[in-house]
Amino acid sequence: MELPWSRALQLRYPNRMIQLVQAGEGRAKDLMIWSLGDLAAALRRGAPKDAIVYYFNGAGTSRYEHPPTVEQIVELYPAEYKTVTVAGFSAGCRAVQRQLDRAFRGGRMPDAVLLADGLHTRYLPGNKVDAAALASVIKYAKLAATSPRHRMVLWHSSIVPPGYASTTETAATVRAEVEKALGSPMSAASLPQLDGRPVESAVSAGNFVLIEYAGKTASEHIAQAQLIDEVMRDFVPWFGDDNEIVDGDYVYFPDVIIEPPPSEGTDLAGVTLARARADLAANVIEQGPNRGPRIEQMLRSFGAAPGDAWCAAALGTWLREAVADTGLPAPIEGSAGAKRTMSQFQAAGRWIPTRDLAGTTLTPGMVPVWHRGPPGAWTGHIGLVEVPPADGNIFTTIEGNSGPQTDRVARMTRALDDPNLLGMGVL
Repeated sequence: MELPWSRALQLRYPNRMIQLVQAGEGRAKDLMIWSLGDLAAALRRGAPKDAIVYYFNGAGTSRYEHPPTVEQIVELYPAEYKTVTVAGFSAGCRAVQRQLDRAFRGGRMPDAVLLADGLHTRYLPGNKVDAAALASVIKYAKLAATSPRHRMVLWHSSIVPPGYASTTETAATVRAEVEKALGSPMSAASLPQLDGRPVESAVSAGNFVLIEYAGKTASEHIAQAQLIDEVMRDFVPWFGDDNEIVDGDYVYFPDVIIEPPPSEGTDLAGVTLARARADLAANVIEQGPNRGPRIEQMLRSFGAAPGDAWCAAALGTWLREAVADTGLPAPIEGSAGAKRTMSQFQAAGRWIPTRDLAGTTLTPGMVPVWHRGPPGAWTGHIGLVEVPPADGNIFTTIEGNSGPQTDRVARMTRALDDPNLLGMGVL
């Protein structure tokens, strides 16, 4: 059966595969949705009587930003499912994150979440892990730690990727947030050697289990996926009754070993940029000094009057719309003033001053702020990075209240060595 949404996915991602690996037995059954990595044999061993759906959309994290939701999978393969487990390896962990984003916005909540060596995010200034980008995973981990119904297992290698947060760092961030919510540390867990592999460390709280392995090689990355059937057997009770476990499971991955960071930074930054591009394509332009239907809508959203400067209101509107689109938390409130918005980034610890930009990897969706007017003036200007500098200096932006006549949403060319550039915020 081919449904409209799956046809749309196929057109957008020609390499995508959504395949029913196993239909399961009986009228009511348990459902496993696995993203990335051809593990049909291991999954069958882990859930011999249950329904398994395999989702593959090619190599690279960005291809897993828009996975099928649990509801779409159930519509594609209708059945009475007692439980739903979502799981992923490497870039497939991004699909799990997005499925959780949807669940916390009112979709069907998974009964179990399994994440194998693929939970990455970007760094904030000072090499801090961007915990906001992990919000749905952290929220589910807290749920598993306190709810008898929900379960989560997160396991990872000790590989250190270049330029973005490792699975060790993201796991530590999730753990810290769970411990903060519980008001006590997670407990050391005594585990069997899954697939014969020695565990570096393991902790648990309720039904949340976090396992670390010491290996730092590409083969160790692949080995993390090979643990899936034993994780299902040992930690997800509805899969564990009659597993047949075989050490050293054979597995083939049509994927790169370590995923690059997302090309548009966090999903919130990417969707904010998409909103800006939509207004650029719609040719939003003034119909009088700082006036026009879309422009006045932006201004009203931040308590500003028609006729006021609107570059910051445009940025704030795009951000608010992206928050509504993704369900992710807003890192700042936004405002009608460029420098007030800069102050919000500074207060949130998400601001990179100009002097530090030279040593920073700029990404699409970052928010540059410029000084405008005489020295000491409160006025400023703001935009969104669209294309980072290829030569170390020149970059492209999308900005409101800009262009040759400062009257439209415009694509602009800017320079890092502009003396009026104050720095950039990180969404």
